[in-house]
Amino acid sequence: LKEVKGKEIITDKNKPVNLLIEGDNYHALSVLNYTHAKKIDVIYIDPPYNTGNKDFIYNDHYVDREDGYRHSKWLSFMEKRLKLAKSLLKDTGVIFISIDDNELSRLNMLMSSPDLFREDNFVASFIWNKKNVVQNDARFVSVNHEYVLCYAKNINKLVFNLLPRTDELNARYNNPDNDTRGLWTSVALQAKSGSPSNIYEITFPNGIKWKPVNGTFPRLNKESLIKAYEEKRLWFGLSGKNVPRLKKYLNEVKQGVISNSILFPEDVGSTQLAKEIIKRILDENNFDTPKPIELIKRFVRLNSDKKGIILDFMAGSGTTAHAVLELNKEDGGNRKFILCTNNENNNGNGYKIAEDICYPRVKKVIEGYKKNGNGEKVAGLGGNLK
Repeated sequence: LKEVKGKEIITDKNKPVNLLIEGDNYHALSVLNYTHAKKIDVIYIDPPYNTGNKDFIYNDHYVDREDGYRHSKWLSFMEKRLKLAKSLLKDTGVIFISIDDNELSRLNMLMSSPDLFREDNFVASFIWNKKNVVQNDARFVSVNHEYVLCYAKNINKLVFNLLPRTDELNARYNNPDNDTRGLWTSVALQAKSGSPSNIYEITFPNGIKWKPVNGTFPRLNKESLIKAYEEKRLWFGLSGKNVPRLKKYLNEVKQGVISNSILFPEDVGSTQLAKEIIKRILDENNFDTPKPIELIKRFVRLNSDKKGIILDFMAGSGTTAHAVLELNKEDGGNRKFILCTNNENNNGNGYKIAEDICYPRVKKVIEGYKKNGNGEKVAGLGGNLK
């Protein structure tokens, strides 16, 4: 690798240096295997989806939908790069790959192969609802989703962080009886599963009788339920005569939530929002398929400490860099990113991916910029880049 000194950005010498590598990602991954083997925490990539619409180049030629070997060519292209990528991951590391229906099944089989990540290291298939608008011009069905496949380097060593609790979740807790233990919500005393030998009927000291309804089982055994009553952990409603429910206190629940596998635009953004962000930064929407910042932030949050290294070797418009810099600003982290992208013409629109889209976006996000449209000044997120 040869550094382009004139492109260096340094805003704080105390912060880590991020890398943007311009070139073929196979060659870049080969070099990184000498410098970063087993050092990467998270890999996210958005590879060509092989739709047959000039989105995938193999041996210097676009692969056409009529090419009888287009799936084999795509798998060969992906396998070579994924093998190199796997050796870069820490044993606790994880990879996320965006994909759609064109190659989902084949990618899953490739990733599950013994030579790559293996079936037992499969974590999840996230479904991203990328838009809420129905396409009435679709031939049969308006396809509004894509997938993000997730595999661990070693699932026995993988630990996912809980996501921050939202205000919406906390709003479900209140305190109508002024309980000194704080805010609470209630859950039913019966559950859908349990042991038939544990079914019983009880009359509480306040005269209320309770037993599980047909087909359900007590959530607690009889002794535990009596103890909950004595500790005033049962709620009989404001009248004191309702069917009892068990109190669940906010200060006793985990201060975070596990991620859902279905990701909605209101939580992680949409394709349209991603395009609007690029237009605000670069004055034009010159990239067809950008991913939203919050989508990448979701994955980085799941498996990265605040000093982790995040790699995107199909960086495109540079969303991964933007996401990492935003996260660092939000929580005081010192995560580093490594981006790899080529400098090819972007779908024939006259823009070169590395020098006209990815680098200028990262530079503006670090140093600050004026929004396209209203000229509002946006402060830089800080950071360093070579």
